[in-house]
Amino acid sequence: MKYKLFLFIWELMERGDGQNFHLWRCLFRIRNLGKKVVKLQDIKLDTSTLDGYYTSLEESLTENLAKKLTPTKSVTQFALHFEMPIRCVKGNTLCGYFIAEDDQKRKIKLIIPLTPLDSNQIYSQEQMETV
Repeated sequence: MKYKLFLFIWELMERGDGQNFHLWRCLFRIRNLGKKVVKLQDIKLDTSTLDGYYTSLEESLTENLAKKLTPTKSVTQFALHFEMPIRCVKGNTLCGYFIAEDDQKRKIKLIIPLTPLDSNQIYSQEQMETV
């Protein structure tokens, strides 16, 4: 069943040119091994730079997480692995996720909605999940 769902989502992605999906708006909820939940409010990832070139999603996410979590949370670096797609939420919205590992080897899953560029949907915190 999971394999069929994966193939279905992959087919949805392949219908376009592969460039029509964009990280629109991200609300992350991080749970650190059963400790208190830390909320990162309204992080919008922009993968373009001032000179018009695109950075990788990993670079953009690392920069945003670093600004939010260091030095107050003593996190110095993240090893990020982008995986996509993961599932459909509320309709046929595609999601991807990062596995982030901090310098203390804590792993965090960040689920991110991926929407077509012409979409103006705003995502609520209830749609985000963690491991």
